[in-house]
Amino acid sequence: MGQINYGSILMTECLKIYPIPQLTILIVQDKEHLTDDCHGKISHELLNQLRQSEDFAIPANTPFQFRAGITNAWVAKGTLQVELNLPQGVDLVMPLSCFKGHKPTLGIQQVASLKLGIVNFAQKRSVKTSYTVWQWFSQQAITHDVLPITQLKAETLVAAQSDVKQLCQLVQTEQWVKVDEPEEEREEEADGKILSEILKHDIYGQLLEHPYVVRKIEDLVRRRWLTLATSGGINFSSFMAQPCLE
Repeated sequence: MGQINYGSILMTECLKIYPIPQLTILIVQDKEHLTDDCHGKISHELLNQLRQSEDFAIPANTPFQFRAGITNAWVAKGTLQVELNLPQGVDLVMPLSCFKGHKPTLGIQQVASLKLGIVNFAQKRSVKTSYTVWQWFSQQAITHDVLPITQLKAETLVAAQSDVKQLCQLVQTEQWVKVDEPEEEREEEADGKILSEILKHDIYGQLLEHPYVVRKIEDLVRRRWLTLATSGGINFSSFMAQPCLE
């Protein structure tokens, strides 16, 4: 069952993957040694060793989301934060909750050929909602707080579609929101910027019926309707939460 539930861990795209030939891991129960649910600690020495890479920069004082694994042994995921007071000689402290599927035994483990991947650093991000978010809200909350915003955006889009000039103006507004991921949203943002530049310099509207402009506007409108249907057109600020044990 673990292989079925957590097989996607092996497919996670990482910013950087470090092959580490030898290191010492202390495996503990959650909340021991300042750990928590899928949250571990990395030594200052190991972090400095990773910082020696010339093609990738690790920002100071910034926790990160990670993936780790040893072939034919185990895979793990979670967040790591630097800790200056780890037991002597320990490179990583990881709670059992980090390990998905097969779980190693508690205690100090001397491991070889570990792959450690950095997925993301802690930062403020803008993310698009979906049914995976809205399923946790009551119907009353959605009706009161979500639908009015979605309806207003839909009515604005309908009104703009009756006039190509209004539609072009809408393309150049902040309603065509910026999000950090996935790739399709980044492509939409890029298309919107290119189209906005074209329309901004088309003072006399000579390009409004150009095939490229028409095709891009139609595509952006299609994506906007899809966004309204699947997420309500609402974005959230997203952060990487870290346990505070003080």
